[in-house]
Amino acid sequence: MTYMEKSSTSGGFIFENNSEVDQHLKLFQTFKPPAFKGVSDPTIAEDWLLKIGKILDGMICPKNRKVPLATFMLEGEAERWWQAQLKEKYGHMPITNIQWDDFVNVFRDWFIPPSARLVLQDKFFNLTQGSKTVMQYEAEFTSLSCYAPHYVTTQEEKCHRFLRGLRDQLQLALAPFDISEFFILVKRARRIENELNFSKYSWE
Repeated sequence: MTYMEKSSTSGGFIFENNSEVDQHLKLFQTFKPPAFKGVSDPTIAEDWLLKIGKILDGMICPKNRKVPLATFMLEGEAERWWQAQLKEKYGHMPITNIQWDDFVNVFRDWFIPPSARLVLQDKFFNLTQGSKTVMQYEAEFTSLSCYAPHYVTTQEEKCHRFLRGLRDQLQLALAPFDISEFFILVKRARRIENELNFSKYSWE
């Protein structure tokens, strides 16, 4: 499907002046964003949402372009669902006026039903770093935490659960600092991880 064909079904947001492809779309495409056709497996839907969100953040996407770019990657059943949402929920509101958080909520409500959310909640409770890097663990932790919001209502609770899932070596190194701010905890964990990796390779 060409940009022109796709834009005609998505509210015409792809073209700014009917002759020039939106520069944000060009940049977005360089990240090779995955398409989403609608699936029965909620983890695939959540993974897609996470990947698209990371791309949008990575390209420092303007707020009013996030939903247009994300929905550009919907195909088949998922695209038909979105077209129905634009008509029934948003009343043909300009797509650039739809907030990213609102899109995330309606997407999850449809593709990740309550029963699936309970499964993802359990996955969050049992999440550990394992062989993942701190960055990979943090990304999955943050993504799954939205399914257990009552258990991470404060920075302290969030830090406690994140720390508990880290590898033992990192837990022991971080415990004495008693960090209660999540951003600082993740930053310190990454630093210690890098130091441990450097020490390991220097001895090899």
